[in-house]
Amino acid sequence: MMKYDFKTTLYDLFGYVLPGVFLIIILWRVCILTEGYTSYSDIHQIIAEAKVYTVLCFLALSYIAGHFIGSLSSWILEKGICQSIARFKRQFKVETLLPNFHAIIVKEFASQFSVDFDDSSIPIMITLVEERMPRAYSTAFIFLSMYGMARNFSLLFFIAFCIEIILAINGNGVYAIALLYLIPSSVLFFRYIKFRKHFIEKICYSYLTCRMN
Repeated sequence: MMKYDFKTTLYDLFGYVLPGVFLIIILWRVCILTEGYTSYSDIHQIIAEAKVYTVLCFLALSYIAGHFIGSLSSWILEKGICQSIARFKRQFKVETLLPNFHAIIVKEFASQFSVDFDDSSIPIMITLVEERMPRAYSTAFIFLSMYGMARNFSLLFFIAFCIEIILAINGNGVYAIALLYLIPSSVLFFRYIKFRKHFIEKICYSYLTCRMN
């Protein structure tokens, strides 16, 4: 996900905490199936005896783990797959998303900043929209949060798929469960693409509105 100086919201919180919780559950399950550190009976006892500070520590750890997943998914999915595969890279270009308005955006941007417009210019547009159209910015931020969450969970389910395959090969996992992880991973990846496209479109339309008013 492209990194900007955004304020933390409820969407942002769930976008990190929930993936972090899921990652911890995945790793915990690996420990159980490989007879590592604990067992299912131990989990029930831990949950039953959990205190407030234990829950808070778990949430803090989940938040940190969520940031790790966010960085990893940004590097692998956004900067890796979506930037190296032409089919995906083309979908996020303004000239592809808004073919009827691309020339206008290029002209307005060059007139305002005296530089050529390209896809790396979007952060500047975001700053202008945030300052001049806060309501439009809030709507765009929802798309940003949703595509970040979808991207993170897509990678998480794929990690779970890979782990389940390895466990199944070693006799501890189930191939059918691996398939159940792969399906939502694929679905969420395309959800990520959809939400990210909506985010870019909203920013571009809002930028044009700013310039026309």
